[in-house]
Amino acid sequence: MRMQNIGDGYIVNGWESMPYDNHSGIIDIYRNPKGDVSLFNYYTQPLYVAVSSRSQVVRLPGHVAVDFYIVNEVDLKGDYLLQINLLNPSGKVVHTEKKPVTIQGGELFGELLVENLTLPVSKEEGTYQVTTRVTDKNGMMHAEGYDNIVAVDWSGDDLKGKGAYYGKPDDKFASFYVRETGKPVEAFNPQMDKLDWLVVTRPSLDEPTIIDPDFFKNKAGESTLRVNFFSDDDMGAPTRSGPDIQINRSFADSAQPDPSVPANQAFSVVWEGELLPVESGQYLIGLYTTNGVRLFINGTRIIDEWSNRNPPTLDRPVDFEAGKPATIRVEYSQQQSTGEIQLRWSQPAATVIEPQQIIDRVKNDGTTLVLLDTTEAWMDVIKQNTEIQYNGYYSVGRNWVGGVHFVKEHPLFKGLPVNDGLNWPYQAVVRQGDSRFGLRIEGKEMVVGSYRSTPFELGTAVGIILCGKGEIIFSTLDILANLDQISGSSEVAKKILCNYINYAAGK
Repeated sequence: MRMQNIGDGYIVNGWESMPYDNHSGIIDIYRNPKGDVSLFNYYTQPLYVAVSSRSQVVRLPGHVAVDFYIVNEVDLKGDYLLQINLLNPSGKVVHTEKKPVTIQGGELFGELLVENLTLPVSKEEGTYQVTTRVTDKNGMMHAEGYDNIVAVDWSGDDLKGKGAYYGKPDDKFASFYVRETGKPVEAFNPQMDKLDWLVVTRPSLDEPTIIDPDFFKNKAGESTLRVNFFSDDDMGAPTRSGPDIQINRSFADSAQPDPSVPANQAFSVVWEGELLPVESGQYLIGLYTTNGVRLFINGTRIIDEWSNRNPPTLDRPVDFEAGKPATIRVEYSQQQSTGEIQLRWSQPAATVIEPQQIIDRVKNDGTTLVLLDTTEAWMDVIKQNTEIQYNGYYSVGRNWVGGVHFVKEHPLFKGLPVNDGLNWPYQAVVRQGDSRFGLRIEGKEMVVGSYRSTPFELGTAVGIILCGKGEIIFSTLDILANLDQISGSSEVAKKILCNYINYAAGK
């Protein structure tokens, strides 16, 4: 196997245990290939044309730009003809190009033959294939290659039916709907007339707020919270331990994060203590931060974004019992010059619209509820109103020790690759890290499943739940974040959303 122009070979060894890590390496501990052997054979040929599409997902009608390289270890040289065909999903040739090329040969791993060739993709949705052959003046073929492209077809006309949304003022779904249809979509209120669909893009509870110091106090009124500082970014060099009252810190540029830690260097912090809830029920607890974090509740890790360098809000649903202390541990790592961290929550009573009012719409009116984001936060109330058995959610995992998603043929994925794993066409919608969730649910229709390899989990990422006269479409795929993106892969997210709405309007 060649590794660009900097290596002559790749030694294949087997070290991964199949029960533990069955997908990241190319062979197992017995040196059995883990993947399709034909792919190994194809990409280790001494002579072939590497077809490199600049975008492998295109919205119809559209076009795709393609570059063509030759991998040439036989020192082929001279003048040749590059014949290029575009095949539609039925296998019919719909476009042809012929380009004369001069092959230099030599030691170059990938020699560019044709750059930025634009091919039209204009009619049928599905998987197209770009094929190419290098022939001499006598028509003899010396090398060939291919690449696949997925074409998706959607428009604002697919956003049918009468609907509303339940989200934030700057809601991405609402903005997408207005942009694509030219019509407004109303924010939900319980007094609305009957709806075909209701898209939810927010948790069942209102926006979390910083946890007040009083909730860290024990029954004697003393704070249980302790803080530990470290002079490295991975909790390896402790400098100070002491009491604290709240997790709400800002670390300014050029200032010491703590008297025990020098300024202008990486550091880490650990807070440990107990929370004393005053209400029983489901809370939304999470972190706002600009750096790496982990959060543990009662010893269970619920957030792990240790490599985070963005300012996200990370929220998870957790059940607490009034008066029963819950242990918390927050780990924080900062490599940048500035940063902040806040531990926040929403208590069960913190909601403008009762979640039950939304579920009643589904049960009594036949509205289809579409959960696009923070789906796991809605499952508690859904469980109380349907026949499902819900046993929480799990992180599908990271890209080294993790798992995969798979999809069956269903109207929710009309016009997209199905009966397969969520491969490269779905790269925009499959989240990375611990925010990639599967739900442990029985009693629903599974459309997209997921499994985690270690510890083993099998669950659902997209499914349909019957609820009275209506249905609930739930999804943990990353649809919402892609609605304002312009990359080719984001078109798959928009297609899936249109399918959701179309399905709901048809019901």
